[in-house]
Amino acid sequence: MLSRRGLRLARPGGALMIEHGEAQSAEIAAILVADGWHAVAHHRDLTGRDRVTTARR
Repeated sequence: MLSRRGLRLARPGGALMIEHGEAQSAEIAAILVADGWHAVAHHRDLTGRDRVTTARR
């Protein structure tokens, strides 16, 4: 899974950005938090829809 692989590859303080469909942000955030990521945040596109979720290692 992308979240777990990213956690292994990222250095402390490193970031992960995932572009996704507008209805997927809550599920992606739950996966990231469960895997150990911190500072999970959602970012909207120009039409106001959740489009990217970021997290810090």
